[in-house]
Amino acid sequence: MVIIGPVNLPEVGLSYTGGNVQLKIGEKIIGTGTLSISQSALGWQPDHLEDGISFLWKQISVHGISSTTPAKCIYFMLDHQLTWPGIYEVTAASPYINIQNGVEDEGNATDEEENDDEIFQDAEEEQITECWLIPEDVNTVDTIFQAMTECQALHPDSADSVSEESDYMDDEGLVEAEELVFGEVPEIGAAGESDTIEAQGGIKNLNLNDDQRFADADE
Repeated sequence: MVIIGPVNLPEVGLSYTGGNVQLKIGEKIIGTGTLSISQSALGWQPDHLEDGISFLWKQISVHGISSTTPAKCIYFMLDHQLTWPGIYEVTAASPYINIQNGVEDEGNATDEEENDDEIFQDAEEEQITECWLIPEDVNTVDTIFQAMTECQALHPDSADSVSEESDYMDDEGLVEAEELVFGEVPEIGAAGESDTIEAQGGIKNLNLNDDQRFADADE
């Protein structure tokens, strides 16, 4: 869940605020605005719009420092497909879903094709959104990352309470290792590393919101 509306700075719990920060969602640069990081959410107020956007920490599955863009910046991933009416809307199939040449099934599909369709439907239900924060001053990237890490740590995933001795269960709040988005996003390194890892594709200091589940899944 994200909140669309003017981003007001909180009176307490504000960890960072700074202007001249671009927000990129998917392949689209939304614009330049003011970034605010508080204990409750990450907010971005564009300079050219009345409404901004706030991301609740539980919706940010991972974040890290990226060097894949022209400049050093912050990368973060949402655990759902984001829609910002009039600003960012996905009208086509998710880029992470393999649509077979865009051809509709005319009733002659093989069992293998039918199984593939089921896989595609499952993938569509677990879509993600990639985002980047690109500050004009690259020297602020480390500070932003640290503030994000500290604030997100205040909102641990409810699945973290699962005991290490208990059997790993596939539940609505638990995701099996092979279903995690790391297989869908090649820029990010493999699971099973420590809290801070050096990942492939220029993503480093990757912070996992729910690393305990990886440990449980591997056992």
